[in-house]
Amino acid sequence: MIGLLISGLLVIFISIGFIVWTKRKYNYSMRWIWVGGGIWVTGVALKFGFAIAANEPVLAWLQQILEHPWYLAIGSVYIGALTGVFEIGITLLLALLVKKMSDDPAKAIGIGIGAGAIEALLIGLSQIGNLVYLMTGGQGMAEIMSSLTQTVSLNPLFFLLAPVERVIAIICHTGSRVLTLYAVAHKNYLYFVVGFLIMTGIDAVAGFVHLAGLMSQISTWWIELSILPFALVSIPLIKWCIKRWPQTKV
Repeated sequence: MIGLLISGLLVIFISIGFIVWTKRKYNYSMRWIWVGGGIWVTGVALKFGFAIAANEPVLAWLQQILEHPWYLAIGSVYIGALTGVFEIGITLLLALLVKKMSDDPAKAIGIGIGAGAIEALLIGLSQIGNLVYLMTGGQGMAEIMSSLTQTVSLNPLFFLLAPVERVIAIICHTGSRVLTLYAVAHKNYLYFVVGFLIMTGIDAVAGFVHLAGLMSQISTWWIELSILPFALVSIPLIKWCIKRWPQTKV
């Protein structure tokens, strides 16, 4: 119980910390945080709507026509690509429609941080909400406690799992959106492709774990280790874009 509380509070602290640090460093308006958060909410809503309608028949069809290794590979890429299409695709679409989104690297940082930090903030709050639900003896508490116990047993330092994941995710959210907005600023959409692949890759890893039924069998730390390279690649790419932004103000 205490671990869940600490985890949720750390996630909230991390989300606020990223906003405070980057705003001080790049001096963007807070409205770009809300723009980024709004883009993330819209993309996630569209993605889940599509997934609810299409995932079951698409994955069933792939499982029917493909051998199992190929089903895992292509099914994972399909799941990951939904994030690329809906979250990064909508960022590109809006940037093409609203040109001022891409005219300043500070705005791009704010939009990217907004997408990642708003997601993290909601996750942190939901963790604390789940803890309150458990403490008040909510319906299905036995099943929830059993699942939580199994998760804790598989994951040493469980309370650090979500915070580490959110740091990785915020960096990748920022990198993918900076690359997308840089692509619009430079009219070179190869950068969008790279940003698309970053977010697609992260969720493809998650998709593979889900399709292979590994979630309850392996430590989630292995998953975090698998997606860490996407964050490590994102950091120098963000710096590279900022230094070369047309008419940079940073």
